[in-house]
Amino acid sequence: MTDPLAIWWTIPVTVRRLLGSGPYGDRYADPTVELGRLSRKTRLVRNAAGEETVASARWSGPLDTPPIPPGSRVTLPGESHERTVIASGRNEAIPGVTPNHYRIEIE
Repeated sequence: MTDPLAIWWTIPVTVRRLLGSGPYGDRYADPTVELGRLSRKTRLVRNAAGEETVASARWSGPLDTPPIPPGSRVTLPGESHERTVIASGRNEAIPGVTPNHYRIEIE
């Protein structure tokens, strides 16, 4: 089945996925570029621990995007610094009502 939102996935973000933590700090995968949709809007979200925190951006992409765990690092277009992923998840809805997609909340 084709992705009905494929024409909207045009904004590239650079992602370094969190692999885990060790005695020398966090370890990240090599950077990848993911295409999606970006919304730079401040909103209140819950982090992985369930605490309320403020996100300054949300990126949405194809449902089959490889998981981007909280704590991963993201570089947004036009920026040179990395931001931290607060939360991530799959948005799956009733077929035909809302297209399914993957999303991350970014600090």
